[in-house]
Amino acid sequence: MKDLKKKGPTVSSGFGDDRNSIADTSRVGRVVVVGPLPEPYNGMTVVTETILRSRLTQAFGVIHADTSDHRSVSNVGRFDFTNVKLAVKAAGTVMRRLARRDVELLYVPIAKNRLGFLRDAPLLLTARAMRRTAVVHFHARGFDEFRRSQPRWMQKLIELCLRFDRCHAIVLGDCLRQEFVGLIPPERVHVVANGVGDSKPATPTKPLAPTVLHLSTLWSEKGVFQVLESATMLRATFPDIRCVLAGDWYSATEAEAAKRYIARHGLGDCVSIVGPVVGEQKNQLLATSTVMVFPSHSEGHPLVLLEALSASLPVVATNVGAIPEIVNDGEEGFLIDPGDVVALTDRTARLVEDAALRAQMSLCARRRYERDFTSERFADRLGAIWRSIIYQSHRVAVDESSVLEATGS
Repeated sequence: MKDLKKKGPTVSSGFGDDRNSIADTSRVGRVVVVGPLPEPYNGMTVVTETILRSRLTQAFGVIHADTSDHRSVSNVGRFDFTNVKLAVKAAGTVMRRLARRDVELLYVPIAKNRLGFLRDAPLLLTARAMRRTAVVHFHARGFDEFRRSQPRWMQKLIELCLRFDRCHAIVLGDCLRQEFVGLIPPERVHVVANGVGDSKPATPTKPLAPTVLHLSTLWSEKGVFQVLESATMLRATFPDIRCVLAGDWYSATEAEAAKRYIARHGLGDCVSIVGPVVGEQKNQLLATSTVMVFPSHSEGHPLVLLEALSASLPVVATNVGAIPEIVNDGEEGFLIDPGDVVALTDRTARLVEDAALRAQMSLCARRRYERDFTSERFADRLGAIWRSIIYQSHRVAVDESSVLEATGS
């Protein structure tokens, strides 16, 4: 996406009250957004795309520093020439943009892997050296655990990148506020829940058989093997049940292991592996499913659950990360402990066999999406944080200038 250099009428951001409303980008300053775009589809790529398609682009004069790597999700966090080239390109773009007087805020989604952070470190160090405001957006959980697991030199680098007075952080839920403990003060850690576009298909169709959907990166950490184990148990009660696995495999080794499991347990007529789905194909899959199962072992604020709520699809998910801030147990779906295949199977079976319960949860799911998790609500939340941080940086700059004048420096 090219730089936005709109001229003419001023644009109201629409974020928050009129007292602090942003009348035009020239007064407020522009925002440099670092991030990749789909494909592949994951939390970072989808959120970047959501930002660039929203009114944030015009309200804040967004400049995009593209870090897209359109290869398979299995390349995430791996060191190769392409990743280095992308990092150098992004660093060059950010350095040039931060040199502009009308740019005030650098927005960087960060990862909890060493190579990913090393890629982003030059961007954050540039912002620090130039005394520009930086906002890191963490799309997962476990950053503090990641930092403490690193060698001392890496811990020092992380501290250098994040421990400065113009650095803010965004986390995905209230339960994740401690992710940057010891690095960024609590008053500079902000919560912004994710949001997604509407997943209702243009022409919904009814499923011919009960269908259990697992929509995710296909990976043991996301619970794919618990889904397969549950499928063997469900089929004993519901002979016509279908289980659909949709997404990219994270590991070729695990893909082969899953195929062997399916063959060994005779699940060929029950389990379908359909690969990644997007757009209307994904919407139709959500619409024709009976329940979404998401037994992940570690999560932040997963977008796939928001897509399920949007499609009025009840979910069975694990009680990890910010998932309890998305799904109320017994309302939009059920929450279970990680690794509990018996509970996963029991809650899924209840939704398959109880049409009245399923209808009630479907209604709650859609209402929750419309109230809290639309892409517009996400843009409002993120825009309000950006605006607040920018005005705070203005006040800091004024205070610093006053001190310099008073001391005659």
